[in-house]
Amino acid sequence: SAEGLRAAAQGTVLAGPKTKPRVAIVGDSFVFAELVAFEDSWGHLLEANSGGKLQVLNFGVAGYSIDQAYLRLKKDIIAWEPDIVILGFPLVDVYRTVTVYPFINWPDWNMPFSKPRIVREGSALKILNVPTIAPAQIFAKTSIEDLPFLEYDAGYNKRDWRSGFTDVSYAKRALFSALAPWPEPGPHASEEEIVRVNAAIFQAFIKLANDNRITPIIMYMPGRPEILRLARGEPTAGQRIMKQIGVPFVDTTPCVLEVGADAGYVPDDPHYSPRGNAAVAKCIGGAVDRILAQRQAQQTSNLRQ
Repeated sequence: SAEGLRAAAQGTVLAGPKTKPRVAIVGDSFVFAELVAFEDSWGHLLEANSGGKLQVLNFGVAGYSIDQAYLRLKKDIIAWEPDIVILGFPLVDVYRTVTVYPFINWPDWNMPFSKPRIVREGSALKILNVPTIAPAQIFAKTSIEDLPFLEYDAGYNKRDWRSGFTDVSYAKRALFSALAPWPEPGPHASEEEIVRVNAAIFQAFIKLANDNRITPIIMYMPGRPEILRLARGEPTAGQRIMKQIGVPFVDTTPCVLEVGADAGYVPDDPHYSPRGNAAVAKCIGGAVDRILAQRQAQQTSNLRQ
């Protein structure tokens, strides 16, 4: 849209007087609904399924993590005065939170950008790498060790970036890599800290929304590997980590599981197909309806008083 949100057509103007309940959705490419038409995105279907009673604004951005979704709420979404904000995310976003340079963590990452990194400082949150270091600055460095905040990036291991006598032979590199001990993560990227910092950010997201009279919904969106595991009756990492994080959330897993891994995802891609998007819209629609009914009842009660 003209404001940088996903819309039916480029240049569409979404801003204007608020004439109906407004729902903002924020997160990564699963929220943006990558690889499907706008009409098949779960955000649009949530609006369409309401019979025109809702306006749904899609603030999704490919590659976002939990901390970036929180910052987008703070910077961009509150000004739109939505009634509800939905933070939707797959499991990978929890791990993106503890990175500064995503391309270090995922070699096929095709976006040469750094990102903000939120860390816990006592009971408060501190934002590092703001403003972010730009691609030109990143690649102007003589060595990767010249980049700031590497100690806060879960994927950075100094050993991987040091040259040695084994580098002259691919076979030697492969052998030494296979035999090398798995690096222990630093204190800022341990499994415990991943859970703690994401939990703190979710709680900050909920508080920020509530402080601005916006009802927050945290929504978990399972990936294809999790659906395959559940179909075999096996537990998933997503369920375990969300239980550890301990914030209330809407789990769309049962709805996506009902569609199945083959039909629910784009072939050879991690993103939801039109049927997968429809399943998510169905799952979250009930929660949105209940919240709006509660808000309406509260407003009616206040008027009577």
